[in-house]
Amino acid sequence: MSFPNEIRVANLALSYNKSKHIQIATFQNNDELASWYKSFKKIRPSNWIAKKDLPAIVLSSLVDSYYLLPERPDMAFPFLWSGINSIYNDLYISKLPASAKTVKDSDGIDAAAGLIVSVLDDEIPLGIKKFGRDKITIRDLLKEYIAKAETRNLNYAASTYLKGYAISNHNATCAPHDCIRKILISQSYKTALNKFKDLHDHICATAGTKYLANSTINENSDKTDCEIKPVNNDYSRKITHAIGEEIRTLTISANPTFFASDNVWILFIVHTFLYSSRNSAIHGNSTSRINSAHFDKDHVKSAIWTYKIGYCVLSILLYIRKDATLTDLKVLYANIASPL
Repeated sequence: MSFPNEIRVANLALSYNKSKHIQIATFQNNDELASWYKSFKKIRPSNWIAKKDLPAIVLSSLVDSYYLLPERPDMAFPFLWSGINSIYNDLYISKLPASAKTVKDSDGIDAAAGLIVSVLDDEIPLGIKKFGRDKITIRDLLKEYIAKAETRNLNYAASTYLKGYAISNHNATCAPHDCIRKILISQSYKTALNKFKDLHDHICATAGTKYLANSTINENSDKTDCEIKPVNNDYSRKITHAIGEEIRTLTISANPTFFASDNVWILFIVHTFLYSSRNSAIHGNSTSRINSAHFDKDHVKSAIWTYKIGYCVLSILLYIRKDATLTDLKVLYANIASPL
């Protein structure tokens, strides 16, 4: 079955017309969504203005991401991630011994998380009092971003746990010829099981059995993916939504039962809301959000929020690397305190 947006995208591929693509892929007729970029504030470190010690890769990544805004925040995010990747690799590599031979993404992210933890209680001056406050810690800033996370971002996180649990438990009880190959279990779920086991176990104990009981699980006909089909669509959506909202609540509270340390908390935010989006975009595991078969304005809002929190993390890393000051970071609060 082909959905209307898939057919439109196919027609574009067969006979490309940029004007038609813009009509399909943008939201120029929706004032609420099209206006988000007008209030989006960009970081302007003083050393960039003075043209001193310019971080070439970060600047190039930022400029390329800006080029795609406001129309395509989903496409802009991978460029933004390139800047994040450049900073955390530099921070990590600079501390490696001479004997080191390779650098893994996960090592760089782990190192960056530790550095972010070291500045969580640093206070960003907001200048004049805004939204009832004149300063905010980096810790509370990140909580503000999670509080404003879009439902679709939270549902995606919840689905990672629920689908991974469903496949794993299906394999534990089914006949050998009905088992789903482990290669089709998402890397995001494997990361969750490895790095965030307390949260994983809580989510699966709360909703995993119900989700599994409401699902049929098979590999698709060409053996490239696992299909999990709900018996009752509404019930499955309710389970996923409830777990997504619980993830929001637990992350905002940094509940120590599930996040044993600040380091685990930061790793969860980066892996769950940023790195998984980067992987989907780069590795071809899904269509871009705005070319999705089920594309609607919620896809755009989700992509905007992902870009915003990615921009926040990149800016914090710039501060850690002394490419920006705390005062430079005040735009990050304005970007999340304002509407979309």
